[in-house]
Amino acid sequence: MSKPWVVVCGMIRDAAVFATKLETLRAWKADGVIEDVVLSTWAGEIDRYPEVGEAWSRGEFILVETDPPILKTVGHTVHQARSLYYGLQAVPEGVKVLKTRPDLGDLTGPVRAILEQIDLTLTPKAGWPEVFGSKIAVVMHSLEIPFYVNDIIYFGVREDLLRLANFDLSTEYLCSHMAPEQFFFRGAFAGQFPLLEAYFQVAPPLVFNDAVDGQARQDILLQSDVFLDAVALNTRLMNHYFRIGFVADEQRRAQGPLPEGFDLRAMFGPSQTPGVRFYEPIHSSNVFEERAGAAILERRFAMDDLGARMAEALDRTEDPAYWRSYSANPLNPSDSIRALQRSIADRFPNTGHRLVEEDAGSRRRRIKLSGERISLMVDTQEGVRLSEEVNFLRRLVNDLQGGRPISPERLAAASGPVDAIVQSDFADEPDAPSAPDVAATDDRVLNQPGGDVAVSEAAAVSPVDVVEDGGPQESAVSSSGTGQAPEATGAAAPTGFTKTLERLLGRGSAQS
Repeated sequence: MSKPWVVVCGMIRDAAVFATKLETLRAWKADGVIEDVVLSTWAGEIDRYPEVGEAWSRGEFILVETDPPILKTVGHTVHQARSLYYGLQAVPEGVKVLKTRPDLGDLTGPVRAILEQIDLTLTPKAGWPEVFGSKIAVVMHSLEIPFYVNDIIYFGVREDLLRLANFDLSTEYLCSHMAPEQFFFRGAFAGQFPLLEAYFQVAPPLVFNDAVDGQARQDILLQSDVFLDAVALNTRLMNHYFRIGFVADEQRRAQGPLPEGFDLRAMFGPSQTPGVRFYEPIHSSNVFEERAGAAILERRFAMDDLGARMAEALDRTEDPAYWRSYSANPLNPSDSIRALQRSIADRFPNTGHRLVEEDAGSRRRRIKLSGERISLMVDTQEGVRLSEEVNFLRRLVNDLQGGRPISPERLAAASGPVDAIVQSDFADEPDAPSAPDVAATDDRVLNQPGGDVAVSEAAAVSPVDVVEDGGPQESAVSSSGTGQAPEATGAAAPTGFTKTLERLLGRGSAQS
């Protein structure tokens, strides 16, 4: 039986972090755990890091270099797909592959354990699409956001991972408020689960750092039967096509099932439900253990009002004919989808959706769509420098928030960019009123959490998480609940990112 390979995708960014990763991979290779390592990155990337070039010259990894695409999508998903695709081409057919990144996704003991012990067998299910030949092991997925799956590190058969590299750009123009992770994982399933496609047309944005609006958003969703259908179907889908949690099979068996009669509503909130973690800033829960989803499918929750309705949703979605025949036509939405869209609009006016306007008339249909988050990259020297500087700062904030150790050299390197940001923020009128953090309407700003989640206790989604060369994905649902930022006046105040960075660095703003 062939041993797994490791494909490391993306820019190096931090040579010390990557050197530690290579050291671990050397040990795994010496122990016979893995066969070989591939680094898939942009042409000239290792030339910027001599120590990485030396590791390549010693034969520690196979190097695959490509030119970065000029097409930029949210979260740089095209960049991710290109890097993954060409990296996988260096791997023999039919081999299992651990995909990770040079800068994120710690290679811990549990990661090694799944390479040695996890079973990826996928048993076909009547009426279900044959998307993958085997299951893919992932760190976590969102309880309430279909296809929101950790995309930093995962493990599966080469041919199945290639399906992820061939994602579908229709995610941007057919769906509403989609995160980079959803781009990546929806593509293999696009069009095959019409109920989820219909829900994506009205799915509301997440609300960041506002407990009142966050709770209001969740209450609206939990009152909707079509939302419960989406949660039920997504739970079935995740447990069928994926292994949830980087946990070896032996440890999974030792965990045992969730107890009978657990509170389902608490699973969506700040509870202590085993295998589920609630991330307070976005008022949303992530599933880190398979047994949490199994407990839902086995109806182990208490049969209160929400439990009874979820049981009905499970009954409905058990029949593939139900979700396969669901209307995903935006010109003729189901009553349940339209009702959910109205409920969201009542509480959060101006929240975008992908349905026909209700007053469009029978012979003339109007669907209001904002510009897609797709653009061409201008590769100027100054643009590259600014992009690298911003990404450096965003990664620093992510590590500081997650409690990861930061070297004095990294902190010192941040001083120049921070000073420049603070200076520009207050350049004109220091006493001007604060402008809002969000400077775009909801469809022009990604309203989902960012893409990078480390394999650690800090693995909950963060509003300033780093995506593949992308920025923090901030909510367009403002604290006023309008979904649209008020017009800014005067000079720009420090952005939420700058404030967070300064607080974490312990500097504080001299102007505040």
